[in-house]
Amino acid sequence: LTLEKIKNYYFSNCKPKSSHKIGLEYEQISLNCITKKTDLASILEIIKEFSQKENWKLIYDNNVLIGAKKDNTSISLEPGGQFEISLSPHSKITEISNELKNIQDTINKIAKKHNVEFLATGINPVQNFETIDILPKKRYLIMANYFGKKLPYAHMMMRETAGIQVNIDYESDL
Repeated sequence: LTLEKIKNYYFSNCKPKSSHKIGLEYEQISLNCITKKTDLASILEIIKEFSQKENWKLIYDNNVLIGAKKDNTSISLEPGGQFEISLSPHSKITEISNELKNIQDTINKIAKKHNVEFLATGINPVQNFETIDILPKKRYLIMANYFGKKLPYAHMMMRETAGIQVNIDYESDL
């Protein structure tokens, strides 16, 4: 990998302003309101109920439920039970805000019935990685095994943290 190859990659993805879009991936820490622990089984039930209510297609990885999607928007679980909403790209921030609010409102109503709450925080405030089960998605198991041997804080990052990622189209490097 060279600097020239990296530059070429980014420049090959430039788009005219007329087709610019913004995307969002929004993760939250999930906790059972009673036990104050991440509860993968309850979160998976929330995803199932949401998908039935909203007519979304369930997503599986080797027979393990990992999320649901409709069009280019999805909800899914990250390695430590963090709940992620990945929105389809939009032209306006208000469109992102409205779609996120609609999904979040429905999810929160369902979650309340399952005694689950979602925290908009960057790190799990009550558990550490040693007490959080990893979602048995094939890729996550491979990552946990590999990272655990190479990086001392990888298990903490995979199980305890949540973040927000914004994707923005660009026209040039200026």
